[in-house]
Amino acid sequence: AEIASRHAGSTVFVVSHGGWIYTAVAACSDGRPVPHIRNVSVTTLRTTGGADTSWQVVEVGEVVASDDQTAASDGRNADLRPQ
Repeated sequence: AEIASRHAGSTVFVVSHGGWIYTAVAACSDGRPVPHIRNVSVTTLRTTGGADTSWQVVEVGEVVASDDQTAASDGRNADLRPQ
């Protein structure tokens, strides 16, 4: 919440250990199971901003491809976006 409020309206890149990312995703997933989060993967959370600072899970554990590779998922990633 502090990062979101300090950078309102901006895109922020945060690097963290997978355990902290897992915890953040679990807090935003409405009790749904959280998939395995691979090393060096990208998990995207989005805040609606405002006083309530609610968060949405956009993507979990996506693998970003280099110039000569295709982006891939390990098949364990669940859709945790709001239904």
